[in-house]
Amino acid sequence: VSSGDGWRVYPALALRRNRLYVVWQHRLAEGTTPWMRVYELDQLLSSSSPPPPAAAALAVDGPWPQPASAQLQCIIQPPLGARLLHVAAFDALGRRLFFQEYDAVTTVPVTLDVRDWPDGIYMLRIRFDDTVKMLRFSVLH
Repeated sequence: VSSGDGWRVYPALALRRNRLYVVWQHRLAEGTTPWMRVYELDQLLSSSSPPPPAAAALAVDGPWPQPASAQLQCIIQPPLGARLLHVAAFDALGRRLFFQEYDAVTTVPVTLDVRDWPDGIYMLRIRFDDTVKMLRFSVLH
């Protein structure tokens, strides 16, 4: 199944120990790391069952490609309870070249246009509440 925003979702059914499971595998593009969710079918169909738990910690897929020449991408899965997500990119001298605030309710795809950035090493800072994650990436034209 393919959505209009570039996501590819591969649903599947799995039978294990006489229990039926629904497996959703999400992939942004070929060559990227898939995210997988597994739900027990009885749990999904029962209105009395709580929904499957959300992620307890910040998860980031990317940044890619490495090195970047035109666009840099990453996918951020915010933890349960996160409201706002701040993403910033800095050069080696600490100058902020990119800043964006995102609603952290769902998975957040982030794309940076690095065509005009000079070759070098950069840092991507992802912040919510008191949690900060720093990721290094490079630009090479």
